[in-house]
Amino acid sequence: MRIVILLALTALIVSGPGCASKDIRCPKAEETTSSFEAHYAKAMRAYQDMRYDEAIESFKTALSKINETGDRAICLRRLGDCYKEKKMYAEAIETYERVLAEYPDHKIAPNTRKTITNVQSLGHF
Repeated sequence: MRIVILLALTALIVSGPGCASKDIRCPKAEETTSSFEAHYAKAMRAYQDMRYDEAIESFKTALSKINETGDRAICLRRLGDCYKEKKMYAEAIETYERVLAEYPDHKIAPNTRKTITNVQSLGHF
């Protein structure tokens, strides 16, 4: 009897709370927290699904919750990408320029400079 209880408890611990059955959808960590990572992950899913308005709001929220593990430069860059996809070229360029102003030595800076040039040609700036 003790072994059965021990095995049942072990199964619950290993699978996580509320996730003992494989048929039950368990919430992901990003769905149960309001951290930078959660909002960034939500924004990336929306961006990949071309739901740019939702992505913009989630990237903005992520930026407001930035922490030591968050990469503000990349989050800003993705926000600019959303604006670009929505053909909001002035906002995209402004956001890309923030990336360069705040993080001129970041690994994405060279590509961001090229993107600004490309967006400027799209928006006839």
